[in-house]
Amino acid sequence: MAEVGWPLLFWIAGVVICLYVWSYLTRNFEKMKVQCGKYMDADVASAIEMTVKAGILILLLFTGLYVLTLTWPWFDENVWNPFIPYALDLTIILFIFLIARILVNFMRHIALLNRTCAPGETEVKRKSLYTTSLILSYVIYVIAVVVALLIILSLIPDLDVMGELEVFLTDHFALIITVIVIILGIYLFIKLVDEIMEDYKYRTKRFSPQVIDLFKTVIRYVLWTIAILTITYSLFALLNLQDVGTLFIVLVLTFIVVALVLAYPTLRNIFSGLALMDAEIYELNDLIEVDDMQGEVVQKNLLFTELRTPDGTFVNLPNSMMMQSRLANISRTSSHAICVNMEVGFVTPHAEVERLFKLAVGEVEGISKDPAPSLRAMSLSGNRMVYELRVYTTQLKEMTRLRSDLIFALQDAFHDAGLEVPA
Repeated sequence: MAEVGWPLLFWIAGVVICLYVWSYLTRNFEKMKVQCGKYMDADVASAIEMTVKAGILILLLFTGLYVLTLTWPWFDENVWNPFIPYALDLTIILFIFLIARILVNFMRHIALLNRTCAPGETEVKRKSLYTTSLILSYVIYVIAVVVALLIILSLIPDLDVMGELEVFLTDHFALIITVIVIILGIYLFIKLVDEIMEDYKYRTKRFSPQVIDLFKTVIRYVLWTIAILTITYSLFALLNLQDVGTLFIVLVLTFIVVALVLAYPTLRNIFSGLALMDAEIYELNDLIEVDDMQGEVVQKNLLFTELRTPDGTFVNLPNSMMMQSRLANISRTSSHAICVNMEVGFVTPHAEVERLFKLAVGEVEGISKDPAPSLRAMSLSGNRMVYELRVYTTQLKEMTRLRSDLIFALQDAFHDAGLEVPA
């Protein structure tokens, strides 16, 4: 009882206490996650909660195994004593990463809080603080990985970790520094491009946000591809396999070229969409005419341009087809013409016809005074004169209604004058 019973009772009591603590922590951390304070947000609270709960589980596990060694000598000699140093080292590694996660989330929270909520600071300082915190967060992860690797290497018997590390750094110092500089430079450049593009996204009307995001993605993939290929070749160089590294890079580049060739139709539409946006041929809600199709621009995407036709049908036109078609932006015209042709009896004097036309035009609201309405005799058709009445309006979406109202007004004017109703 003295050797086993009391430790077992203490362990059971510890389990009960830990269950209460676990429940208490869960309730309080849930409250902390919904509150955004100066030093705490949901991510920081989650990281701390995970670390504390991991500590509780590991404490219960180690104490439970220790109690087991008191009742089972074989387990003590063959499992506990040989493997406890490795278990402690792995536990240290685990807590290194958990603490690193807390620090990273805390730094990001502070940086984001200063970026969005600090009115006294300039925008440049806030962006600089945010970028710096991101860089430091990755530095923390790198340090955690290095420390973890050193601990793992120290577990290997007859291995002088520091000595081997010194020899390795001496032999390959220049190459390692080159790789680090390349990675750091690419990372900083990508963050700079992201900040510039994000700012440009909200200031430009030429390109849609989707296009800006595409630029950022393309730049990110290109630069990281360069970084990965460089690192891969450097690893082959460390093993004196430069030829194999060169062959690997050639194969990867060949695969990328083949993939781009196979994706040519999609890329063609994307570049056509970029060209259309850059030329600013049309904007959203513009009425355009593509060959014989007319419609209002609903969306400008990288692959398609979506139009709404007058009958309400939504049509997606590939951007490559848009580039090859005859495009007319009807909305860009300041005044739009409405033409009505009418036949009037030859015996009706021209002055009377012009008076009636002006009277009808005056009854219709929405017709522009500049350019002024015009009346022209187009031809003779038997005993009738063919006239063309041309008026202008700036109300593009009301053209159909205005044309109808103008015809009604012409009919009323001729009826009131007692003249023959035009055919």
